[in-house]
Amino acid sequence: MNVSGTIVCWVTTQPAFRDLYPGCIPTNITDPNGPSIAAFNYLSSKTFWALEQHVDNVGGSIGGGLFGLGLPAGEIRANLSFDARWNTYDMKSNALPTDFVDCTGLRMCLANASAIGATGLSAPVKWVQNTNAPVSAKNDVWEVALEVNAPLLKDLPAVKDLSTDWAIRNTKYSSFGAVQTWKGGLNWVVIDSVRLRATVSRDIRAPNLNDLYEPLNISSTSFTDALTNNTPGATRLVGRGNANLTPEKARSVTAGIVLTPTFLPDFNFSVDYFRTKMTDAITRIRYDTFQSQCTSSAPSYSSPICALANRPIMDPTNPGYTLPANYPTEILNVGLNAAVLKTHGYDFQLNYGFDVSQLFSSLGGRVSFRHMATYQPPVETVNLPNTPVAYNLAAKLRQSTFLTYQNQGWTVALQNQWMGKVAVNTGPVIPAAPASGTTPAVAGSQIYAQPKLPRFNVLDATLSKRFGERGDGSNKEVFFTVSNLLNERAPLFPAGTGLPNLTYPTLGLHDDMGRFFTLGVRVGF
Repeated sequence: MNVSGTIVCWVTTQPAFRDLYPGCIPTNITDPNGPSIAAFNYLSSKTFWALEQHVDNVGGSIGGGLFGLGLPAGEIRANLSFDARWNTYDMKSNALPTDFVDCTGLRMCLANASAIGATGLSAPVKWVQNTNAPVSAKNDVWEVALEVNAPLLKDLPAVKDLSTDWAIRNTKYSSFGAVQTWKGGLNWVVIDSVRLRATVSRDIRAPNLNDLYEPLNISSTSFTDALTNNTPGATRLVGRGNANLTPEKARSVTAGIVLTPTFLPDFNFSVDYFRTKMTDAITRIRYDTFQSQCTSSAPSYSSPICALANRPIMDPTNPGYTLPANYPTEILNVGLNAAVLKTHGYDFQLNYGFDVSQLFSSLGGRVSFRHMATYQPPVETVNLPNTPVAYNLAAKLRQSTFLTYQNQGWTVALQNQWMGKVAVNTGPVIPAAPASGTTPAVAGSQIYAQPKLPRFNVLDATLSKRFGERGDGSNKEVFFTVSNLLNERAPLFPAGTGLPNLTYPTLGLHDDMGRFFTLGVRVGF
């Protein structure tokens, strides 16, 4: 308050700082109506960022029989293809995450600032909303692939047809060099109604430009540093890409059987087993979460996790390395090729169709039925060696069913999607002491009275009428769809900690749109 009794900014009463903050408008942070418009306009600034990504692509292929070359079972066929891609990634921003508040003349400016060992405090970040640093990056990809199909045996006892497929691909990335992938497959028709199939492959997923060059972002965090046994306050948390990332690698195996019994026309059933192990998987690693990996490498502190904490003293041989004053000035959150993922499961599919006239001679039309199911236990992930296994939030069993009746003018279709229970524990389950006759499931520090989310089922229905079908394929169709016919709501789950009432708290894998209607027209030419 100035000499005339008017509330003003404190800095305007100090001759040494008055000129640093021209036009300062005081803000009453205890006013239940919030700041005045003038105060808000003085405190706020417009920030923006824009990301543009472009891909230019050219490719081609040539294939066919190898001029009669092959075995008695048939001619070998091959396909040769090539592809080239040029990728660009441009981030433009008018506000930098590396902008920090100038605390000159500002009281309490450092109260929630970042620690810098025992030497003092650094200023807090200037922008409280998400900002990105400008980035301009590009890479190019060149690849060539060869696929060969070779018939091996034919028209023999227990071997109606036996063939093999092999493919190899060489991909050259300007970001990290060349990688090779391959796939081998076997297709064995035992008899007309029984077919066996299997594949084995080596696959990769290359890091994209965002993985490699994600813009720098800075926030703050507070944690107890196990190295220095110190918790002085907040420190900076720095997230960014990692230009040293390499492709994720996977080995996959599938094996299955397809049954098409001749005594039941238009029926087939298949079951396939799959197993995949991925190594060098890219995972986000931040120092405070995995700091035990650093401290366990004492006295050399040679673990790469140690490099994710920037300290006043970085030399482990320095006597001050483990002292409280060596608390991190910032810690990093970056992607590393460190994780191992494992998954396996079974895919089932059943198809059947029949003409209604087979049951009722006076009726026309056709009924089609398809049922698909997948049994897949949660994916096992080990983010770093010697760390606990983590599991993704997913249902072990998922099913989709389609039932359709169609005649010359009308179609009635039902689609049902069913998802089994979802275990909410994503870490090792440790039995807890019984309470009131129950044994809650414990994962780390999380205790869930309801360890599994209930099953979830959604039914859609569609009615359509076709008009004006002609021999040239042109037609018109009017359709009406009721999605989520029974208006099922997804199970509640604390999926986020954002502002209340903005989102319905469910898992992303659950579709929670509720019942809605679609009326439309399709026209073919």
